[in-house]
Amino acid sequence: MRIAKVLKTFTVGLACMGLLGGQFARAAAPIQDVALQPGGRLVGQIVDGQAVPQAGVRLAVVSDGEPVALAATDAEGRFEVRGLKAGVFGIQTAQTGVVYRFWAPNTAPPAAAEQALLVNDETVVRGQLHGGGGWANHFSWLANPWVLAAIVAAAIAIPLAVDDDAS
Repeated sequence: MRIAKVLKTFTVGLACMGLLGGQFARAAAPIQDVALQPGGRLVGQIVDGQAVPQAGVRLAVVSDGEPVALAATDAEGRFEVRGLKAGVFGIQTAQTGVVYRFWAPNTAPPAAAEQALLVNDETVVRGQLHGGGGWANHFSWLANPWVLAAIVAAAIAIPLAVDDDAS
């Protein structure tokens, strides 16, 4: 009887951990705000992982998967694109992509950057499951729907199987 109670408590605890496991997922990178200069001009710079400017990098400003402007960086890694409107756009290179919210001149919030800054680095890893450290990563397997289904099934089946009530 005591073993059944311990087993039931353990199973319920494991089921609760499984339900909470999905809560530890990391949020996507936030959209960065950038103020456009007069005339819809966007200025920015592309650097590598050590903050060294990247010359000759081709980039595309993309909206809904379609390029709206193309540019390349100069010797100091700087680029300029003209004729943009306010809205959400992506800036993509061969190695990276960042989503920005462009603000029309004189309408940007105080926290908006004056220029776009992209880090063009081949060592950037996206979508990694166990990165960044922390205790929550040790339980990320609990977010798997099959594991969660098995825990719930066990939480139902085990107490029924060990129930010694004859009724």
